[in-house]
Amino acid sequence: MSQHHSKHTGISRIVASRVSGGADGLWRSPSAWIAVSGLSLSLMVMILAVAIVVGFKHDITTKITSMDPSITITNHFDSTISYAAEANPEAIKAKGIDSLLMTQVQQIVPPGTLVVMATHREGVLRTDSSFAGVRISGYSPQMDYRFLDGAMVSGTLPDWSDNDSRDKIVISQYLSQSLDIDTGDRIDAFFFSNGNLRQRKLTVAGVFNTNFPDRDKLQCYGSISLLNRMAQYPVGHSQSVEVRGLSLDSVATVRSNLVSSLQQYQLQAQMQGLEAGPWLISDIFDSAGVWLNWLELLDTNVVVILILMGAVGAFTLLSSLFILILERIRMIGILKSLGATNAQITRIFALISCRIVLFGLLIGNALALSLIWLQQRYHIMALDPEAYYLDSVPARIVWWQIAAVNAGVVLLTAAIMLIPSRMIARLSPTSSMRFD
Repeated sequence: MSQHHSKHTGISRIVASRVSGGADGLWRSPSAWIAVSGLSLSLMVMILAVAIVVGFKHDITTKITSMDPSITITNHFDSTISYAAEANPEAIKAKGIDSLLMTQVQQIVPPGTLVVMATHREGVLRTDSSFAGVRISGYSPQMDYRFLDGAMVSGTLPDWSDNDSRDKIVISQYLSQSLDIDTGDRIDAFFFSNGNLRQRKLTVAGVFNTNFPDRDKLQCYGSISLLNRMAQYPVGHSQSVEVRGLSLDSVATVRSNLVSSLQQYQLQAQMQGLEAGPWLISDIFDSAGVWLNWLELLDTNVVVILILMGAVGAFTLLSSLFILILERIRMIGILKSLGATNAQITRIFALISCRIVLFGLLIGNALALSLIWLQQRYHIMALDPEAYYLDSVPARIVWWQIAAVNAGVVLLTAAIMLIPSRMIARLSPTSSMRFD
């Protein structure tokens, strides 16, 4: 039985080889090249869509997680103080958070996680001709500023742990242009603190551009010691403790652990007559949920593109197979009259289709990977940062995803090859041999 099957398979392979490589072979037929073109272009678009969306999500997520803390712990009492209360001379003073809490948080979060003290203050920057409302952020010396290093347009990041850099700030390029100030310029800064308007003269040490216009319109960076003094926090206190660098998948778990552990810590402290808590704990999904939800919607776009391109490739291949069958319908009649079975003839066209698919896969992968490499190296396709938060189209290759797309195309084409077999089965030798 196996020898009989092997013999029939060998015959089908020989006939398919002759049909493909003869003087009037497969590659002389326009339909074959149409099938290859349609399949390769569809595969190229699929791979590019996956690579661009993966790259876009990776780059934007990296930016967000480097700029925004994964988890923020603030004093619940401070969160109830409104700006109206700060303008009241009888305003209640903010308490902030003791640096001892940072040590406690470091013991709860996974090893190697960055934990810093942070203070953010709203204020006004004023020049002789203009002013702007800003948010100045300051961090303890443990802070990792690599996200800002790569965004610097001019100047440098000061060492804010040095007392000589206490009055230096780094502003965004948007603020630099709107206020007409640059590196080295002096500017007046005003802060409301417990009902008083406080003024400081600050020096612009650098200018950055993160390509996040909504943030850059407000964001500045400065010395945490200066901001703590402006807020009149007690010695050793800051506005918040921030946990940074967690993966998005682990944020919920770490936050839950922090809530339960800090509740126990608060009870133990209160039993010892110490003041602790209550604390307000928020995470990156609260502060950057708009961007993260927007990124999730991109997956839907990829699915739509894959379905459309799969349909285009399938239709092109199916149409080309029918044309190939019609072009060789007399050959089918002759083979049937010589005793060839429908299965043998179907196998012949399946082998021909495999060659078309293989050629289409090779061309499609080569084109897609070449375009991705060119974009990664030369940034040929630019983007408007105002709309997309990046200045060029990102592309990121994840090999298992590329393999999955190719596997999906192979499975789809294998299913399509079953359709022409019905057409072959219905052909009779006499009618097909008279076909012209």
